Amino acid sequence: MTYPAGFGWVKGFATRQGGVILTGMLGDAKPVSASLRASASGQAVVWMQPYRSRASYVGGVIDVKNITQTLNSTARLSSGLTWHRQADTADSYAPSSFVAPLQISAWVSRFVPNSSYTGLATALGLTDRLFTLETDGAGLSNATPNLRGLPTKFRLDSGLRLAPLNNATTVQWSGVVNPLDGSFSGALVFPSAARSSVGIRANAYGVLLQDAQAQLDGLVGGGLLRTPIETRAGLFGSAMLQLSK
Repeated sequence: MTYPAGFGWVKGFATRQGGVILTGMLGDAKPVSASLRASASGQAVVWMQPYRSRASYVGGVIDVKNITQTLNSTARLSSGLTWHRQADTADSYAPSSFVAPLQISAWVSRFVPNSSYTGLATALGLTDRLFTLETDGAGLSNATPNLRGLPTKFRLDSGLRLAPLNNATTVQWSGVVNPLDGSFSGALVFPSAARSSVGIRANAYGVLLQDAQAQLDGLVGGGLLRTPIETRAGLFGSAMLQLSK
């Protein structure tokens, strides 16, 4: 099998007692939640078992330095996460096993709420409120020649919607940003004539990255499309969503 193509993501908040409460999705769109504990070394231990099978897990250590905790310890562990998925025919998110555990990295970015569309665009460092979109996986790609006519650019409009610029596309897109937590959601709707490996509707989920140190190579957001597999009812694939400035 191939590994899921989506970018996993979580959003959350830090409590006054040093707890970090997170919810989001793995790269195969499996919903996850976790509670972490901030530390003086700027690291936190992650352990999640969101699937039916207890042999499946995500675990490791991530760097969490930018939630205003006091950093006064030099003791550090090697950072990184390991994702293992065991096949379970009763779990639509785990129809097959990973050949080997997948090593994954995590970016952490603070988000300061901003209900102004111009203020949010400025905080993200956007030019003319424009995002460049890259998507790939599960039979979908907006790379040239972009045969499906998928969106390639969004403009953040006054309603905090991600408005596509290539309006001639036959694929309908709707998407919006939540200014309180930096998450975004949306959907691609395909005309019936365009259906092949994906179904009629692919839902989109992800988060924006506001911290400059998290914006590697202009990256300002990431997430995934959860795409129905037309030939296997009840199963889904995932495609990555990458937003750049």
